[in-house]
Amino acid sequence: MAQKIKLKANDGSIVEFYDEIKARGGVKDVYFSVDKTYVVAFYRKKLDANDIERLKNIVNTYHQRIFESSPEGKYWEDYLIMPTRMVEWDGKIGVAVPFYNKRFFFSSGPFNGKEKEGKWFASAKLRNRFLPADQKGTWLTHLHMCIKIARAVRRLHAAGLAHSDLSYKNVLVDPVMGSACIIDADELVVPGKFPPGVIGTPDFIAPEVMETKELPIDDPKRKLPSIDTDRHALAVLIYMYLLNRHPLRGGKVHDLDPAKDEELSMGKNALFIELKDAGLSVETEVPFDVSYKGHIVGSYKADMIVEQKVVVELKATNTLAPVNEAQLVNYLTASGIDDGVLINFGSEHIQIRHRTRIYRPKAVIADT
Repeated sequence: MAQKIKLKANDGSIVEFYDEIKARGGVKDVYFSVDKTYVVAFYRKKLDANDIERLKNIVNTYHQRIFESSPEGKYWEDYLIMPTRMVEWDGKIGVAVPFYNKRFFFSSGPFNGKEKEGKWFASAKLRNRFLPADQKGTWLTHLHMCIKIARAVRRLHAAGLAHSDLSYKNVLVDPVMGSACIIDADELVVPGKFPPGVIGTPDFIAPEVMETKELPIDDPKRKLPSIDTDRHALAVLIYMYLLNRHPLRGGKVHDLDPAKDEELSMGKNALFIELKDAGLSVETEVPFDVSYKGHIVGSYKADMIVEQKVVVELKATNTLAPVNEAQLVNYLTASGIDDGVLINFGSEHIQIRHRTRIYRPKAVIADT
């Protein structure tokens, strides 16, 4: 029978949990608290002084900066799951982390009771093969979900932190309600102070990190995970949740060595593959005639129409201009569809604009 363990945390508070491992991650063992409002995750290997200092900064300085320094802090508790306290037990360092909201667990189907890892919702094949219809959400709720992820990442960056391993394994999602939360925030990077412990998850590692990963960590040419590389991972996540495929993955095999193939396909020579239907109800390159007093005076071609409800325009420019938004409104007018989304992957920060056929205030969704 599991025994109850009672410890004093770094802030003087009491942490209570049962000594039964409930989950095992890549580097930590997870135990449930007695009241099941938090988990306690202990590192299996001994941490060095740098890692311990980094964790102290996260649970003290940065936790206070994000959650306690302003009235808005409560808002972020739903979208950023960060450790709140440090403990030591049996010679191992651990962190107490709030339990995830129940909406981030499957409530039916083959994964009933398991976490809603993003991978199940980012691949057309996995969605169609394994997910019940009532768990998939709609394209519009996926868009709302992406906005929540982008806002949470932006808040981390505003506090001076980088995630370093932003991927669908470390983002839990709820496509039904259009919500998401970022997890595994004990491995956060403090740029310029604490280097990352990992370089990321394949498919989400920035090309410059892949290209220089064999260099010594102190080589000035070595590119390490940072706020900038988080933005690459964020762009890939948003692309996958909206289009259900990876933007850099195609059918081509670059090398028979899997490690070499990964480096080449994700490196500087990677190109975005052609957009096509990925299981959603999507039409691409849809033409529209524009008429005036009964005469056709021109034509437009929309990039995508999703579920016959949303016109989507994809751009890769330095920044969105008014002419891009006007073009989107023209498509809406010509098609008779009420809602349109403009997404720019080419700017330093991903840009998303929501426009309507009939004017409604506050139509800008996000610019992160």
